[in-house]
Amino acid sequence: LTVPSLRAQTAAPSGDDEARNLLKAMNVESQYKQMLVMFTQQIKPALEGISKNLPADKRTAFMASAEKKLAGIAAGDTKELFEQSTKVYAKHYSVDELKGLAQFYASPLGKKLLAETPGITSEMMTTTMTWNQTIANGVLGDLLEEFPELNALLGGGPGGAPAGEHQ
Repeated sequence: LTVPSLRAQTAAPSGDDEARNLLKAMNVESQYKQMLVMFTQQIKPALEGISKNLPADKRTAFMASAEKKLAGIAAGDTKELFEQSTKVYAKHYSVDELKGLAQFYASPLGKKLLAETPGITSEMMTTTMTWNQTIANGVLGDLLEEFPELNALLGGGPGGAPAGEHQ
C-alpha cells in the first residue's frame, strides 16, 4: 500500500501582497479619496437639475438629503476599491515586477513622479486641447474654402470666416 505524501504544497505567490505594497507606495488610497470628492462635486449639479422637477416645498428637503448622501460618499471607505485594485495589478505584473515598481515609487525619483504627475496631466490636457483646436480650425478652414456656401450657414459672410473667426 502506498501512502500519499502529506507534505503541504505551497501555492505560487499571487502577487496580492506585492500589489498592496505598490499601491501604498503610489499613495492610491489618497487618490481614491480625492476621486470620491470630485465625483460628489460633479454629480451635485445634476441633482440640482433633478430637484427643479419637484414642487418648491420639496426641493430643499431633496437637496438636503442629497448633500447628506454626497457627504457620506465623499468621506467613504475606499478599502474595497483598494483591494480590487490589488487584484488588477497582481494580474498584470509578476511578483518581481511589483516589487521593482514599489521600490521605484518609494525612491526619490518615484516620489517626484507621483508629486508632479497631477500638474503635468493638467498641463498636458490644456496643451492637448489647444493642439486639437488648432487642428480642428485648420480642417474647418480648408473645408470652408472648398465649400464656401457653408460660410453663410455657419454665420460668416460671403467668402468670410465663420462668426468669431478671423483669417
